[in-house]
Amino acid sequence: VLYLKERDPASLQFIRDYHYRISAVVVNPMQHFTGVNQVSPPGEKLTMGKRVRSAVPKDEYALWLHELAKECQYCTQYLTRVAFIVDDIYFAFRTPELFSYRYFTHPTSGRQLRPDVLVLGKGVAAGYPLSMVVAKRGYLNTYDKKFLLQINKTVGTLAAWHGGLVASNCFLEALRGQLPLQISVQDQLTSMANRFESFATNLNERFEEAKLPLRIRQFANTFSVDYLSSSLYNSRYPQYLMAEGIYLGNYSTGKFNLTADATEKDLEELATKFVAAGQRMMEDGYFEANRRRMSLLLGLAGRFTYNVLRLYYNQMMEDKRVDIEVSHNHPVNKWAHFWSSVFMLLYAYPWCFTGKPVEGCIAFLLTHIVRQSGHFFYERQDRDIEKLKFGHKDSSKKGAVVFLALAFCGYGIFRKQIEDALGLNLGTGEYFSLMALFTIIPHYVEITHQYGWLRGAEWMIKILTDPITDLIDFHPYWVIHPRWFLNFKEHKATYKLNPETKRITKVE
Repeated sequence: VLYLKERDPASLQFIRDYHYRISAVVVNPMQHFTGVNQVSPPGEKLTMGKRVRSAVPKDEYALWLHELAKECQYCTQYLTRVAFIVDDIYFAFRTPELFSYRYFTHPTSGRQLRPDVLVLGKGVAAGYPLSMVVAKRGYLNTYDKKFLLQINKTVGTLAAWHGGLVASNCFLEALRGQLPLQISVQDQLTSMANRFESFATNLNERFEEAKLPLRIRQFANTFSVDYLSSSLYNSRYPQYLMAEGIYLGNYSTGKFNLTADATEKDLEELATKFVAAGQRMMEDGYFEANRRRMSLLLGLAGRFTYNVLRLYYNQMMEDKRVDIEVSHNHPVNKWAHFWSSVFMLLYAYPWCFTGKPVEGCIAFLLTHIVRQSGHFFYERQDRDIEKLKFGHKDSSKKGAVVFLALAFCGYGIFRKQIEDALGLNLGTGEYFSLMALFTIIPHYVEITHQYGWLRGAEWMIKILTDPITDLIDFHPYWVIHPRWFLNFKEHKATYKLNPETKRITKVE
């Protein structure tokens, strides 16, 4: 389905250009009331700010419909068939003309609109459940004699319900004058439209006298509420109407229909309650114009940003918790992480960020040797669980160590050959900076490729902030008993971690 703009020459040109890919053009004539290229009917659940709509003049909209029908007929006659479908579910049987194709006659010739297909709703059965699709010959070629009224086909909950058929027959007979009515259906519809137009005019005058930022729009027995104030709380007006005993429905902020049997007394009482509801809402301050829209939007944007950052912060903390439970259980390992973090924050980071990359990288390397020695000599890891955790694993750590070793060797032995081959003239600081970056960049790229750039960014932030969080997590182990330094792990042994008790046992 493709939506085209109404009353736009570009839409007509699009139909002609792409006729071979278009099976039908569907139009809802109720748009002339609700507003061209607007939601139809206006049933928004929330109205923040003004809602002021204006109906398209009947002749202008009629001319557009005739141009649209002409374009479809041209394509059907000379190019490929493009059905012109009029959706009259909401429009039909509200005016004396009964159908939109009779209502929107050509402004100059008076010729009726000629749709190929007409869709009708329960209005055809005076409100009882029934729908119809009627068309010119050749447009509905799905008739099957074996399925009378499509009773055995799934076309709806109340398909071919006898009550709807009976009601429709009675209603259509009344329309054709075959039933003895004191007033014809067309005359009743004319009277209804005039009565409701007068009701809308009088109610708007009362709104204006009471200085309420409300207006009623009307077409036949269909009504819509306009809000003239830019208040953020206009959606509360239906709730104030409910307090007065008026229920518009739980799906709308100002759309409703009235039945044709509403009397002048009924309409007067209804208008009084509409005004009373508006006055109470104004007294409570809900019609006050919003003059702080920008601050509100900035506040909402701030809260949204905070919640998103909080979500990712919690995820990073969860990754950190899992990492500690899986790979940081031995006291010496915790001691090594605490003191390596201290020296990293005192020396490695400051030197790296103050233009001393060589000193910073050396300090960074030495502190990491201390950190990883705790893993290598003491930590009894469950290798199966280790493989499942997020972030650095044994394999990636070993890869980083190998890269560092090769980088140091390359700097000392093959520096000149490397620079000549690449055409680069790197200083010692630049070389060490690149070497430090490439200890984490490959793993960052791997994580981003597997999990997306947000998880990659999470991991990068976690790596950079590990020294800070390690101080918090491992500060109870800043001093440990010397006997723990003699408690080495067996490298050839296999260890298993119990996730519930957090105890690690050696598997014999």
